[in-house]
Amino acid sequence: EAFQEYQIKVEDCLKAQKDQKEKIAAYKRDTEETVQEMLDLIEKVKKNVVVEFRELQLWLEGQEKLLLTKLEETEKDIMARKEKGVAMHMEEMRSLDHLIQEIEEKHQQPASKLLQDIGSMLKKYQAKETYENPVDLFLEPKWTIWDCSDTIPLLKNAIKKFRDTLESGL
Repeated sequence: EAFQEYQIKVEDCLKAQKDQKEKIAAYKRDTEETVQEMLDLIEKVKKNVVVEFRELQLWLEGQEKLLLTKLEETEKDIMARKEKGVAMHMEEMRSLDHLIQEIEEKHQQPASKLLQDIGSMLKKYQAKETYENPVDLFLEPKWTIWDCSDTIPLLKNAIKKFRDTLESGL
């Protein structure tokens, strides 16, 4: 009878150990499945990170290209406006040179001749408007430059917020 008692105890012990082994095997399977799921998820997240950053990079490159193109076009516009302005200045200077030469010639004439033509000369002089520098010639490109310049602080602020958000999330 003592033998049977010990045999039942040994069988109970054996069953408990086998049950424990089964539980551990199940834990091991669960661990392996969990790890595999996590590794699969990491791969998926990595791919998404690459895709999203590439999309962001392409968008930023496009925006950079647009801004630089706008500035390059503004440079060309400024040079064209400069040429136009210089041409206007040169035309006005030629006109003034011609008027100055006429006045100097009249000034050299004898008094009788000078007095005879003084009316037409003064009319011509008075008809000549005072030349104003066309400052507004460069107003539009200045606004474009200011607009482009204003984007730089906005970009810096957006980059800082983006970095802070990413770093706080990591």
